[in-house]
Amino acid sequence: MVIQRSRLSRYDKNRRRFLLGGMSLVGASFLKSATSVRAGTLPYAGKIEELVATNYGGIDLYIEEQSIVVDGKIANAITINGSIPGPVIRMKEGKEALIRVHNRMGEATSMHWHGILLPFTMDGVPGISYPGIVAGETFTYRYPVRQNGTYWYHSHTGFQEQRGQYGQIVIEPEHKDPVSYDREYSIVLSDWTYEDPTRVYWKLKSIEGYYNFQRPTL
Repeated sequence: MVIQRSRLSRYDKNRRRFLLGGMSLVGASFLKSATSVRAGTLPYAGKIEELVATNYGGIDLYIEEQSIVVDGKIANAITINGSIPGPVIRMKEGKEALIRVHNRMGEATSMHWHGILLPFTMDGVPGISYPGIVAGETFTYRYPVRQNGTYWYHSHTGFQEQRGQYGQIVIEPEHKDPVSYDREYSIVLSDWTYEDPTRVYWKLKSIEGYYNFQRPTL
């Protein structure tokens, strides 16, 4: 058997390097373009609606996993009515809130009304007030609104909150609002990671300063 080894001239090497580099740029450009096109067809985080839970007939919240654009990148999130954060839920003190939560995911979920005074069966903490909302099921929350102010709601199951299942609650006072204002802005402050929250938790349990990039070095 004869093995023939070919040698490339400097010109051939430079030419091959140029072609490979050009192909890489074209491939990267194509992937970026494809990602941009896909991102353009997806919902963006922060585009939320407002619902009034104390209106006649109540409101519906639909929990599902879907791709959504967060800070210009595609993320796998848990959305409420197609957005993260979920809708701003408004209520009126002295009335009754009626909220139907529909679980469209393949796993159990829950919804906890943080800071709200209500019957323990409506608190929304699995294993304490109820077993949770299994996949494909709907749970109806109904409770009297006994306070006013700004609060929030979120999942109490696994790391679903960290993946986007949360939102704001605004409760209007029963009587005239003692605080006057010209315009109201609803602001939700939160963070986001493209990393699996379970992995983040494991790292922080391994070493609390895992993500502290300002640690002094020797």
